Parts: sequence; C-alpha cells; structure tokens
Amino acid sequence: MTQIIVVRIKWDYPDESFWLNPDSVALALHAYCPNTNFEVTQETLTGSEALFGFGGWLTSREEPVTLSAYHEAGIAAELIRKFCKVNNLTEPRERWSDNLIQPIEGDDK
Repeated sequence: MTQIIVVRIKWDYPDESFWLNPDSVALALHAYCPNTNFEVTQETLTGSEALFGFGGWLTSREEPVTLSAYHEAGIAAELIRKFCKVNNLTEPRERWSDNLIQPIEGDDK
C-alpha cells in the first residue's frame, strides 16, 4: 500500500531556497530509511492561490500601500518580488503579458 504525507518545511538559514529541494529531501530520507522507496515532489501555488495570498498579505501589512496610475510603481514591483521570492514562485516567462487580460473598470462580469 502506498502512503502519502504532505509536509511543509520552514527554515531560517540559509535564506536561499535552492539547497532545500525535493532531491535533497529525498537523499536525506533515503539515508535514514534505506529500505523504503521514496518519491518526493514539491507542490507549488496555483495562480489564483498566489493572487489571493498576495492580496491577503497586502491587506494585513502594518505599512499602507497606495497603488494607482498616479503613484510610483516601484513599491508594487518590490512587494511582488518579495512575495514571489518567499513563496518560491518562478520568474515570469518571456512575453507573459501576451496572455494577460486586464479587467475593465466597472465591469463586474
């Protein structure tokens, strides 16, 4: 019988996530339990999960953030970069904006 457990690992050092990946976790498990066949995979956030998470983080911050067509966009880019880094999200693909559809203001559909 196959068993599945989901584990969330939180660490403080080093702050780079490249060293803690499915391969290094599998190596550690194989070293500790050599008679068990492990398959280790890394789950990622879906696009909607990331957007809801980002919105939740923005609305729970102590420091207010003002975003509009009339304000400096640098803070938005920096907050997005920080959120993507801590959530281990990939960089945008080349020409990603070709697939983007912006909602029209006032259109609730």
